[in-house]
Amino acid sequence: MNMTVRRAIVLAVIVGLLIPSAVISYFTLQGQRNTLTEQLKKDHARLTDILVLGMQEPLWNLSADAGMPLLNLIMDDERVVRVVVTDPALGVFLQAERPERRRSRLFQLRKTVVYQGSEIGQVMVEVDSGMLEALLANDRNKLLLTLGGQLLVSLALIMVLMQARIVRPLMRLTRDSERLAA
Repeated sequence: MNMTVRRAIVLAVIVGLLIPSAVISYFTLQGQRNTLTEQLKKDHARLTDILVLGMQEPLWNLSADAGMPLLNLIMDDERVVRVVVTDPALGVFLQAERPERRRSRLFQLRKTVVYQGSEIGQVMVEVDSGMLEALLANDRNKLLLTLGGQLLVSLALIMVLMQARIVRPLMRLTRDSERLAA
């Protein structure tokens, strides 16, 4: 494959710029994904623990009305898709679901409700990772735009510098040598 000196230099510089930038961007996004996923899991566990503690009295007294405010408060979190509180004897004690919030991967966490040493029920909280995915997609797009901008600016700078430092002097040398030969 015959390649002009100009193309070879441009290609080498582009590859030299893109590879490190792409690798750094990849590891940055992976680190951010891991951090956001861990935060989602912590928030999920915290919401579930709050629900477990808040459902002790309503389950013990079999008063679904007493548990509704807390259930509604948990459902106010945009990441929560479904909450189910069950009683071993009655089955579903309280339940709320927002299926329109399902956009990506679902995480489900179940915990037992214990009151005065007895297991009196179970709670299940399901959260969606859609908000996390949207944040990552936004950051990925920003990184790609930055990478594209870096590439365009680098190409323009390479072309200007090659024209000024290599092509013009070579053209001048060619003209002078042709004149000298004549």
